[in-house]
Amino acid sequence: MMDNEAPIIKVSHLKKYFPITKGIFRRPVAYVKAVDDISFQIFQGRSLALAGESGCGKTTTARMLLLLENPTDGKITWEGRDITQLSAWHRRRYKQRTQAVFQDPSSSLNPRMRVKDIVSEPLIINMRISKKDAENRVSELLQNVGLRPEDANLFPHEFSGGQRQRIAIARALSANPKMIVLDEPVSSIDVSMRSGIMNLLKDLSEEFGISFLVIAHDFSTIRFMSHEIAIMYLGHIVEQAPSGILCTEPLHPYTQGLIASSIMTKPGAGFKIVLRGEVGSPLNPPPGCPFHPRCPAVFSDCREIAPHFKEVRPGHYVACHLYTGQDASRIDVVRQETILKLER
Repeated sequence: MMDNEAPIIKVSHLKKYFPITKGIFRRPVAYVKAVDDISFQIFQGRSLALAGESGCGKTTTARMLLLLENPTDGKITWEGRDITQLSAWHRRRYKQRTQAVFQDPSSSLNPRMRVKDIVSEPLIINMRISKKDAENRVSELLQNVGLRPEDANLFPHEFSGGQRQRIAIARALSANPKMIVLDEPVSSIDVSMRSGIMNLLKDLSEEFGISFLVIAHDFSTIRFMSHEIAIMYLGHIVEQAPSGILCTEPLHPYTQGLIASSIMTKPGAGFKIVLRGEVGSPLNPPPGCPFHPRCPAVFSDCREIAPHFKEVRPGHYVACHLYTGQDASRIDVVRQETILKLER
């Protein structure tokens, strides 16, 4: 990636608040802050993963990028244009260039349509193409995702879960996208099939220069699929870094807890933090740091002051008073106190 290369998509101070209404006039009395002031960017051929527990705002962020939800505030810039202000023609072009592969291929594929019709549908909608050219393109796409051209005449129920996900990927590729949103792309697939799908997606990204926004919980999947990882908690990004660095040298206590609880962690390795309790309510988020009610390293500033999201190492950003606050010099002391608490 060149230093002067512009991102294909840039998210700036994005917010999504869902109103809670009351009374016959349905006046808003409160707001669910699903996404609360996040920023990131994705470059051509690169992949960014959004990770965190359920309810942290990952899927809502993806839905806004797919124009399925309108932002409450902030900007999503695509090729220099704010996608919320696009004309009808540019909006259609954006949707063509930004595709999605969802978690459950069984629910995202029409069971009454043959594979050839499923895969060719984006071609027919977005491009002027003859029937013969569409058939040739479907055969090519099926081979790209590891299926046979003759599979085009079958229905989705005649395939395994992994094969159905390959069909969903072929459909996404048919529109010649620049970016694909992958929402838990392998979580509903048998473990034995996951590596094949992940290798396929990675190969397609390298071959066609496609960027991915990956939504996932499994850190082994995230680390393999993405160049960079952003950790979300209660609508905020609390840490962001290149995947290799974040998975081996996490800074935020929440990230450390997520990785310590994942299957990729070796017993006895790293800084152990046990995540206790559940994600707070986005309807009534806590003051200060949103993670402080569950953090084993909490101190006074965490309960009162929201930490700034800062670069503490080259390319490594974190929102935590241990690193960015006035008491950042106490980090070694706090870490040692936390280890002693956990050992007891």
